[in-house]
Amino acid sequence: MTKSQKGEPRTPVRFQTAREGRLTPEEFTIAAIEQLRVEPYNGIHTRRSGFNERFREYYGEGSDPIAATEKLEEAGKIVIGGSRDRSGVMIYKAGEEPEHLRALKAQRKVAASGMTVGLEKILAGAKKK
Repeated sequence: MTKSQKGEPRTPVRFQTAREGRLTPEEFTIAAIEQLRVEPYNGIHTRRSGFNERFREYYGEGSDPIAATEKLEEAGKIVIGGSRDRSGVMIYKAGEEPEHLRALKAQRKVAASGMTVGLEKILAGAKKK
């Protein structure tokens, strides 16, 4: 049993699906976010919510929740954000992440595209004045 962010015991989550068989990592992760998040938060902390532990229980001890969530982020299904205490990360359904994460993501895209060279020239010109 895990504890909610206010410290009350939380009942274990039962991941269910309409179809038979195992959930895909995407289905499992989205269901976990929807079922484990605590209002007013849109995401879950992977360690404190028990997500990492439950992922390993569901898919076997050799499974890697970190690699699975990174693949889901690359596919645009979820967004991964840092945690203030650096003990894990927050994961959100795509489109439900906080505004600051959207801005950070946009900054990373600009930096990766090489557009920062133009920005550096603008800033250098401003310093000369």
